[in-house]
Amino acid sequence: MAMRRLGLGLALALVAGTALAGEAGDPGRWMEGQPNARFAAWLDAEGAATRAMLAALPERRTWLALLRPLVRGSVSYRAHTLVGGRVLALRAREGDEAQLVVREADGRERVLLSPDPAFPAITAFAVSPDGRSVAVNLRRQGSELTRIVRVDVASGRLRPGHLDDVWAEFAATWRPDGAALAYVQLAPPEARDATDFWLGQRARLHRQGADPAHDPVLLAAGLNAQLPLAPEEVPSLLWPGHGHALALIGGARPELRLCLAPAARLAPAERTPWRCIVEVADRVTQAQAVGDTLYLLSVNGAPEGRLLRLPLHAHTTLGEASEVLAATPGAVITDFAVARDGIYVQRSQAGTSQVLRLPTVAGEAALGVPLPGDAQQVRLAADLRTPGLLLTVEGWTAPPQTWRYRPDASPLLADLEMGTRGLPAFDAVRAQRLQVRSADGTAVPMTVLRRADAGADRKPATAILEGYAAYGASLAPQFDPFVLAFAEAGQVYALCHARGGGELGEAWRRAGQGAHKARGVEDYLACARALREQGLAQRVVARGVSMGGVLVGGALAQAPEAFDAAILEAGLLNPSRLDAAPNGANQYAEVGDLRTPQGRAQARAMDPVVAVQEGHRYPPTLLLVGLADSRVAPWHSGKFTDRLRAAHPANRAWLRTEPGVGHLITADRQRAEAWADQFAFAQGAGPSPVAGTR
Repeated sequence: MAMRRLGLGLALALVAGTALAGEAGDPGRWMEGQPNARFAAWLDAEGAATRAMLAALPERRTWLALLRPLVRGSVSYRAHTLVGGRVLALRAREGDEAQLVVREADGRERVLLSPDPAFPAITAFAVSPDGRSVAVNLRRQGSELTRIVRVDVASGRLRPGHLDDVWAEFAATWRPDGAALAYVQLAPPEARDATDFWLGQRARLHRQGADPAHDPVLLAAGLNAQLPLAPEEVPSLLWPGHGHALALIGGARPELRLCLAPAARLAPAERTPWRCIVEVADRVTQAQAVGDTLYLLSVNGAPEGRLLRLPLHAHTTLGEASEVLAATPGAVITDFAVARDGIYVQRSQAGTSQVLRLPTVAGEAALGVPLPGDAQQVRLAADLRTPGLLLTVEGWTAPPQTWRYRPDASPLLADLEMGTRGLPAFDAVRAQRLQVRSADGTAVPMTVLRRADAGADRKPATAILEGYAAYGASLAPQFDPFVLAFAEAGQVYALCHARGGGELGEAWRRAGQGAHKARGVEDYLACARALREQGLAQRVVARGVSMGGVLVGGALAQAPEAFDAAILEAGLLNPSRLDAAPNGANQYAEVGDLRTPQGRAQARAMDPVVAVQEGHRYPPTLLLVGLADSRVAPWHSGKFTDRLRAAHPANRAWLRTEPGVGHLITADRQRAEAWADQFAFAQGAGPSPVAGTR
């Protein structure tokens, strides 16, 4: 206990005097901006103090001993890509960062590319149309930015040259002849916004053997009046075939913009005659181009989604689209992929997935694709030149397994043995889907992971309650050995599928977006209270990640008595100051456009930093940040830490820092350490002075 008190005293001393800095009403303003030597020093001291306090928790040693061995001997694959008879994927062994591997048709597997200390992680890759080359995004050490390199698939040798300053998940796209590729790059250094380097990204074309410095810019804000782009929009370039070029424009929103031009007339500036055929108001969330046909997933007038087919020609309009698959009440279309033999569609209903095969030939019937095991979540990967597809099947308690489905083969399904192996079975854990009533009477789904033998005779457990509720993204079934170990040890891990997420379709997303964000907070609080009222847990610990910080931080500020502790990882906690943040304007579609009075008021109303009230007691709170995070600036967590402590001298807020890590930890070895700290804090932070009171 002495060490805990000493650490807390050090942490409090570090913030002494900060209330006078910055502007009135925002004493943490001094933390903003990059580079910021003062804030960097503050973070270093905070991280050291928090590490010492976490190390002193006796529960931490127990969790480390349980979690560290989980990844020993394990192998996991992800991002499977089917190219003819080959499969490319990212393979991680024993919790290390993943390598890029290729599995040949005869089953032989070899490594194409491994990360190194300067570029420690592979974040994306794209295979050329002929399957001979792959463009790989390698993340720079201590950065969210990547370098694209090209690897020869047959030999594994790197091809000359590389492309820099590419955001981590933006894979290149290949021209059909494989002689060139398009990539999305940050604005040049001299034109880069000093605060938000996300702004002004542009699509460039790189031809094999050319000097990247001379790669032409084909899409960018202000480049072409026929294709107007906002600075925060991200343009990418596709070639459907049959002479078309397609600009796909997105950002931190589900809706896409799509614009068409003749591929032969692609050129910089005004010379490309772009025609925009899909706008944000059309509410198209996914697109795949196949020859002279565009397949679209639309939620316009159909909250569960419907699949459309649009012919591409010189005068295409969205009004020409025909319906391939109509919306089905309660069954949300979550993904689709086009193969040689048909269109494969995944739908989710009440947390369970189904996959349909829709023929491309008129008159043929739709077929259900058999799914193995616990198919709560399915990821699809298809190749236009090959019939069938890859199915990666995963459940809350079932590890990912990847199967090859061939409609003309017997058996129809073949296990590729490219899933996750070497982990415990966690047979004692069960996933239970509950419904809770929110403040306005709305039924809200909640998933609860706990031991199957949990009952009235067992001591009430600690429950960690996760929430996200943003962008229409879903807390979909995911096998996480660290979460399952927490549940197997007699605790509870719950996920609140609050409004703002996509679990129940587009209407569910819009019901918790922007001005309606408070509804999601009410849903989350209802989940927290249900855990106690239904006897599932005695202690409830809030947990939010990234944009989930708005939801969970808002619930914590509004009803601190609902929680015994809180954990916020890479949390976006100060949305009313996104105009001062990197990757800030990109979030306006979700929180409100800060360039307008209405948007500013909307963002302020959901702002957890603003919502913390002077003189109020709040539960012990652990905040985790990667020091290289440029998606959510670490000062969000710094400000929330400062505000909690300033509100009342008894409030405890610990700030755990991870040097060299970006938005989230990706290697399971490091994740084991981070989870051990979170579980120890959840159990060992001490009783909350406010939890359970009414």
